[in-house]
Amino acid sequence: MRLSTIIIAQMIGSAVALAAATQPAAPAIWIEGEDAVRTNFSPGSFIFVGGEDDGASAGRYLRLDVPGSAAKPPFFAEWEFAAASGGEYRLWISGSPQDSGGIAPLYVRIDDGPFVALRGRSWVGESYGTDSPYAYFGWFMAEAVRLKAGKHTIRIEAREPRTSDGLYAAFIDAMFLTSDPAYVPAGNHPSCSPHPTWSELMKRMTHREYVEELTRKQYWGQIGRTSEDARPETAAEVRRKISVRPLPSAQAKRSRPSRFGLHGMSYSFIEVGKHEAETAAAYDLLARAGVESFRTTESFWFQLGPKFDDFEQLDYQAGFAAKYGQTFMFMTGYPDPQFSVAPERFSAVKAEHEELFRQYLRAVFSRYPGMVEIAEFGNEVDAPEVWWRGATPEIYVRQIEIVREEVKRIDPSIRIAAFAATYSRDEATGAPDGGRAFVRKCLDLGVDRFADVYTMHYTWSAGEWDLPAFFRRELSARGLEKELINSEESAGRPCDMVKMFARDFYLHGFPRVDYYLARDWYENGHLCPYGLFDIDWNPKLRLLPFALSVDAMRDRRLVGMAEPVEGVEAYVLEREPGTAGDGPEYALVFWDDRAEGGAAKADRAVKVGGVRSAVSAFTWRLDSVSFDPKAPEFVLTGDEPLVVFAAEKPDWELVSAAEWVERRAKE
Repeated sequence: MRLSTIIIAQMIGSAVALAAATQPAAPAIWIEGEDAVRTNFSPGSFIFVGGEDDGASAGRYLRLDVPGSAAKPPFFAEWEFAAASGGEYRLWISGSPQDSGGIAPLYVRIDDGPFVALRGRSWVGESYGTDSPYAYFGWFMAEAVRLKAGKHTIRIEAREPRTSDGLYAAFIDAMFLTSDPAYVPAGNHPSCSPHPTWSELMKRMTHREYVEELTRKQYWGQIGRTSEDARPETAAEVRRKISVRPLPSAQAKRSRPSRFGLHGMSYSFIEVGKHEAETAAAYDLLARAGVESFRTTESFWFQLGPKFDDFEQLDYQAGFAAKYGQTFMFMTGYPDPQFSVAPERFSAVKAEHEELFRQYLRAVFSRYPGMVEIAEFGNEVDAPEVWWRGATPEIYVRQIEIVREEVKRIDPSIRIAAFAATYSRDEATGAPDGGRAFVRKCLDLGVDRFADVYTMHYTWSAGEWDLPAFFRRELSARGLEKELINSEESAGRPCDMVKMFARDFYLHGFPRVDYYLARDWYENGHLCPYGLFDIDWNPKLRLLPFALSVDAMRDRRLVGMAEPVEGVEAYVLEREPGTAGDGPEYALVFWDDRAEGGAAKADRAVKVGGVRSAVSAFTWRLDSVSFDPKAPEFVLTGDEPLVVFAAEKPDWELVSAAEWVERRAKE
């Protein structure tokens, strides 16, 4: 976003009405904190739309929030502005308190002048905002400076962490420069602000509409900087290619290998009465692309209300899923805060409310007969300070026992899933009580008696392979064996999705993978651009490699892995016996993987031969690849994957997945 520079008093016929008694007597130059033109603060601006007296100016602010262990100071932000006339100016900043040990001290300079330390500066007048979870602000005069007419730069730095815990934390809402030495600003809408007052704004839109407007503005301002190519032209391409694919049969096969799930078709991504045409179109495209089941948060207790009787949103989702024979993984637990161990959403049920917990389970799982495959208890509970707050492994094991008892009475075919682990990817994360320590404790307490499957998150890249390996080691050490699945998985670039599914299904042996996420979102300064749809429900390129992965991997098992050319990672898949599939018997999935994470040289063209009886071939964008059927040879450029369908196995040396991983580890 380009910096907005506004010179209030010199705008003839300005639509901004300022009270003569309180406005500065001289020109004021207003600058929004989030409009920094260069910064290494937290990416994106944060949205804080409160009421008249507590929200951020223009609803957004710039935020620094970096742990000391990950810090690379100095952290900085720069703004550009123009002064219409030269003279003496005072720089006022609305930001976090500089006389508190809970905030990183800031330094400021204009142009090439000396830095001014702001440590110890006190707010003038009343503050605004909230301490948590948003931000709090107040005005302080930072510097008096002589400026020439023309362009200038403000730079703010954070060089040291806050004293309380070593975190680099600071907030900047707005700034302005004025040549009036007597003017003192107050609140989030001082008289020199160019923005409409809260009451004026609320005449045009509701609070929620304002948040959505700012969110979309932030999203579209950032998505173009990613590899997503979220344009109308690409959305049209995706619609054209996916809409011609057949809809699934009415009955989904629960038992077949390589089941494709999806997370994110739940509130607040979809909502009764909002964008219903776009939602219906999205479900149609997802069904044609091959989504078989949805992982939903709408089944959490707190989503359904204290009495777990508000099923409007979940019924809405179930209606669409039933139309296409799709099923669910119900995310389960997390009571209304009044019934939780910690007085917040992401915690366990208090022991005295176990009977209510049972009633909640009966209400949810009896409502959708035949539609639920898996009951996943909790989410990332090995992150106890985040998703299992105030609770313990003992409570987790006791309550998953209750889940099993109640759910199996309703439908014995529903599988009970534990953990949804993410902190367990290494020994250090979450220590000493979370992560792997949490999982080990639960296993020692007998969680295996109540869980049918263990779920985990984000495993496809080579650096994360020890997460499923950890579970298998711990189970083996106890003489146990359990199915593992990935209930939340994503990929960095669209083309990586084919690699992601191949590795999760065939290297890790997951029979089900749930892709994260259905639709892009922007929240709290963070852009998640990995959705199959953009924020307005236009399909994105990611839907194409999702569909290609379905075509290549659903109902197919791994025959073996190969390296037909040095640096090429290849999967030879054959149709599972007993599955009634159309098309060729074999699918060959391969890419140049000279370096993990897509670092293969773009100028390296690799020719792959040895393919027999090739029938068709496709790029990750579902574009057909031409070849000589008598002597098929396929060219890989960069590290983008290809899928070849063939009637026979290729003439490649095949090894097992375990052997291939062992070879890779030695490289």
